[in-house]
Amino acid sequence: MIAPRNRDPAFSPSGEGDAIVSRYREGDTTISRYREGDAMMNRYREGDPVMVRAHFPPGHARAPYYTRGHSGEVVRITGPFPNAEERAYGREGVREPLYRVRFRQRELWPDYAGGAHDTLVVDIYEHWLEPGSHR
Repeated sequence: MIAPRNRDPAFSPSGEGDAIVSRYREGDTTISRYREGDAMMNRYREGDPVMVRAHFPPGHARAPYYTRGHSGEVVRITGPFPNAEERAYGREGVREPLYRVRFRQRELWPDYAGGAHDTLVVDIYEHWLEPGSHR
C-alpha cells in the first residue's frame, strides 16, 4: 500500500471496513479514521466553521480552486470515501471523511451581485480542511 501524502499522526490506514461503512449509511456520522481513546469520530461536526487550506499542489486536487483560503460551515458529513486525489493516479485511495461545506457566495467572490444570503455547497475531503472561526 502506498503511504498517504498529507496526513496527520492520528491517521490509521487500516480502514474502517464494511461495518463502519454500513454505520455511515445508516446515518452514524460520528465514525471516522480519527481515534479519541477507543471511540472513533470525525474531526468536524455539522455546524462547525472550517477553512479550506490555501494549498496549491500540482496534479489532481479535489478542493475547488475558488474555495481555497475561504471559510465555510460543515452542513453534512457524507461518509468515508476513497481519496479521489489518490485514485486519479491509480492508487487505492485511503477512505476519509467527505464533508459538505456551505460558503457564502460573497465570501468566495467579493464582487458577487446576488443576494447577501446566497450560498454554495461543495463536497470537500477532510485533509483539505482546517478549523475555522465563527463570525
